[in-house]
Amino acid sequence: MTTPLNASDVAAEIQSDDGPDAEELLNALRSSPLEGRRILQELAAHQDPVVRAWSTWAASRSLPKEDAVTIALRLANDTDPDVSDVAVEEIVALDRQAAATLAEAFRRKLESKEFYEPITAMWALAAIRDKDSVQAIQKSAARWNNALHRNTAAVVSLLLEDQGDELIRRVRAHDHELMPWLSKGLRLLGTKEAKAALETCSHEAPDAECRRYCLEELEKLPLNEVRVGNQLGSGSHLGPEIGPPQKGPTMRKSGAQAPQRREI
Repeated sequence: MTTPLNASDVAAEIQSDDGPDAEELLNALRSSPLEGRRILQELAAHQDPVVRAWSTWAASRSLPKEDAVTIALRLANDTDPDVSDVAVEEIVALDRQAAATLAEAFRRKLESKEFYEPITAMWALAAIRDKDSVQAIQKSAARWNNALHRNTAAVVSLLLEDQGDELIRRVRAHDHELMPWLSKGLRLLGTKEAKAALETCSHEAPDAECRRYCLEELEKLPLNEVRVGNQLGSGSHLGPEIGPPQKGPTMRKSGAQAPQRREI
């Protein structure tokens, strides 16, 4: 990535067969914040959904929080469900209080006919503690009758019904089949007890797969975030959930280069 940057060149790299060198792109954007903001704002309006998804993904990793939140909020209602899902994941990771302003949009996603949109919505509603959505979440899962939707709804419902202790109990009891969902649920629960359960699981779970699930979620918890009750508090700026190596956003339909994510 050469400097000075311009939106058309960045878009062309994103659209190339191999995609851009994400770390190089992010470093270039960080080196010139004002120019980076202008470029990413332009890319957020690009006709190619892959480019739009990259704009919110890159913004949350290169721009000041306020600017990244603005782009994510803008794209959370994008007409392309992949772009919208990426933006929702970024806004939830960046600022749950800002994400809470999209609660109604998240509820609408529960009714989407796109396979992954209801799953994204369920986790987003859990993150913002939208307790009034439990019934709609369960109805959405019932419509799909699929393990991904069903298991997500089960764990999210426990979170929203203040049954965090049950999530902790199941992780400690090694509920193997639900561990991918339970470990994510504990991260969102965010209490000292939840963190302790993830730490124990990451070291002592009887199989490597479950230890990995717990470790991945544990590593996404900022050092200074511990949730008290259901308060979002000042720790609601969680930062992006995807760690190194930086590769780009997940575009499920486009096949764009992306890091591995569990689709839960």
